[in-house]
Amino acid sequence: QNKYGLDKFTKTILADFDEPWSMANMEATIVDEEFVKREDTYNITVGGNGGFYHCQGIHHNNLHNHRRTGFLALLDQGINASLTWRQDLTAEEQLEVLKKISEGVKRHYREHGSAWLGHRHSKESRNKMHITHLANGHQRGSKNSQYGKHWWHNPTTGEAHSFLDKDVPSGWVRGRT
Repeated sequence: QNKYGLDKFTKTILADFDEPWSMANMEATIVDEEFVKREDTYNITVGGNGGFYHCQGIHHNNLHNHRRTGFLALLDQGINASLTWRQDLTAEEQLEVLKKISEGVKRHYREHGSAWLGHRHSKESRNKMHITHLANGHQRGSKNSQYGKHWWHNPTTGEAHSFLDKDVPSGWVRGRT
């Protein structure tokens, strides 16, 4: 509405719900592939779940208040909404839906850019993250994604990767070069 003006939008209430998951289920039936392709909608993914903030479960209003919505609000109630739409789909159908979601998010970033682009955490925020990471042992020992791995290289191709010793392909030599 900030981009096009409030007068360019209409609001139509289709139904009232007592539980947020009932509303989400109805939205999932309305926001199908045809709906996403329409030029007059903002939905970028099938099912109505899309966009950066909804992926993160955060809603930003004009006062910059944060509240748990979408998937996180349902998880607070013990409901895993991300599984409900999958239960009747085959693995191949689930993969197809997830690919469409990914394509929609990528298209959104291409057209609108990243919401985080050009921003940085404040010094206070960085300090808080540092303290939290120290307290929980973030990236230390077995929590480090490289724990137990060593660099290996392929003398024939010049490729270098880190592997657990047991996973090293034959012909690779320890070290980066």
